[in-house]
Amino acid sequence: MMKARSFILFVLLVLIAGCGKNILKTKNDNPDYKTGQFCFSFNITNMPSEVTALNGYLSKAGEDTISFTFDIYTDSATALVEDIPVGTWSLNVRAFDSNSNLIYFGSANVTVVPGVTTPVSLHMNPSTGGLSITVTWGDFGEILENSVLYYDLNSNFHMSNEAFTLTYTFQNGCYPIWLDSKTKIGYHSPSNFMYYVIDATTKDTLNSYNITGYGTFISGRYSEHLEVFLFDVNVDGLRSIGIMDWNGNITIISREYSVTNPVCSGVDDWIYYRKNVDGIYNIFRMKPDGSSEEQITNNLEYTYGNFSISYDGNTIVAPKFNDDSHYIAKIDTRTKQETLIDLSNLNLVGYTSFSKDNQTIYFTGDNERHLYKINFDGTGLEKLSNTGYLYRPLFW
Repeated sequence: MMKARSFILFVLLVLIAGCGKNILKTKNDNPDYKTGQFCFSFNITNMPSEVTALNGYLSKAGEDTISFTFDIYTDSATALVEDIPVGTWSLNVRAFDSNSNLIYFGSANVTVVPGVTTPVSLHMNPSTGGLSITVTWGDFGEILENSVLYYDLNSNFHMSNEAFTLTYTFQNGCYPIWLDSKTKIGYHSPSNFMYYVIDATTKDTLNSYNITGYGTFISGRYSEHLEVFLFDVNVDGLRSIGIMDWNGNITIISREYSVTNPVCSGVDDWIYYRKNVDGIYNIFRMKPDGSSEEQITNNLEYTYGNFSISYDGNTIVAPKFNDDSHYIAKIDTRTKQETLIDLSNLNLVGYTSFSKDNQTIYFTGDNERHLYKINFDGTGLEKLSNTGYLYRPLFW
């Protein structure tokens, strides 16, 4: 049986003849209608061994579909395509086994520019199992840098930007977080009381930690400044804040009931969290040793949901709600002043987080918890997902 895995083909679309020099032709009756000869070159060093043949086709509205076959070599596959008009095309690539069975496929929109080499990475997914086509563009590190990370009820982790959504499927994985400048992902597996760190591009497991005795590591975040993981954990039946270093050493810094959602900036050692005060969750902060606790909000009418702080540590973005109203609160950590974005029309706002440049707020909203984004000034509300029940969008 074929393993349910995917692999990446890195493609170079080059406007050249025989992968040599640039050739561009025009039609006599329309000098703006340009065609050329194109060499497609794939790096196939990570291609599964069962793949023995690759073919592809290019399609575009108003143009004939162009089909071609790849010549497969030790570490590359190439195909020369002639007389293709310059512009944006849909590139589709299919991989076959020795029995001519379709076993992988991938698709991408490619824009061909005269004389320009365009890097594209194609995620080739198994042709069975109901997995959707996933496409990424350019350097994979740059792709992740511009992506928001979140997860769904089926333990799928999604990394999404305006061009694509890449999905990783895990057995009982939850609360994924970015690590080490978005090169790694950490997540909790509650079924076996383990915490894993994986490579963000290959999914290879880099570190694993046994957290038996601490229950579920909820709402995890990572502090680049302190180089530690932050969680709220279950200790003796109480929600407490814990810190774990890269060696797996865990320190509990708060044993107070209903202390949850620890978050941190990228530049200082304050740990921000939610604390139940008289039945209402307000926002507090303290130092990593549990000292210097300070209350940031003091509101007895609204509660604050799972929130985030800006990378520079100056602004908190938090869901703020009661039975009738739903807001995103923007709170200055220096003055403790807050301004509100009214999103009561969505009926639900949760899991707010910041882009690294502080320009965009990501959150889940409405009764089905779709993914949204909105500009920091409250303009440009946009629904990003077609599916619902999504959780913990994190940009950094």
